[in-house]
Amino acid sequence: MNQGAIMTNIMIGIIILFALLWFYAFTSIIDKKFKDKQAKQLWILAITFIPLLAFIYIFVEDDFIQSE
Repeated sequence: MNQGAIMTNIMIGIIILFALLWFYAFTSIIDKKFKDKQAKQLWILAITFIPLLAFIYIFVEDDFIQSE
């Protein structure tokens, strides 16, 4: 296997991992109850138009979720 094929495989793996993380963040936002409805709408819009914000959401989601 040449170096170009290895780099291609690594990039495909990174893209798949990012897509899974984005999907998890999106479904998490939809499924969970937020303290503020506007915050939920903002996060949906944010990760839809700026997908890299899904990484940030994973770390700060506990601040927005309503405790049961």
